[in-house]
Amino acid sequence: MPGDAAKLLFDIETREAGRVVDRGVDRMWVVVKARLGGGVYLGVLDNDPGRADPGSLREGAEIRFRPEHVADIARPPREYIVAKYGTGFFDA
Repeated sequence: MPGDAAKLLFDIETREAGRVVDRGVDRMWVVVKARLGGGVYLGVLDNDPGRADPGSLREGAEIRFRPEHVADIARPPREYIVAKYGTGFFDA
């Protein structure tokens, strides 16, 4: 449901000079924007991934995911979502 938060598991590789120096799983929250059909959801990353993936993974990035990627579910206050992402967040 739009506005729900899903904690997803991300496989993360940290690279230096083109070599993998660390590999692991990180848990980060994604706020759901919409259900796209076929069991796929669209959300925005609500965590700062730090140096985990400096190229494509950043706070606010759109993330597509399926139910099997969800480790936990929460319901952040609507005021939090509107303050962080604007009133148009729920218009998707």
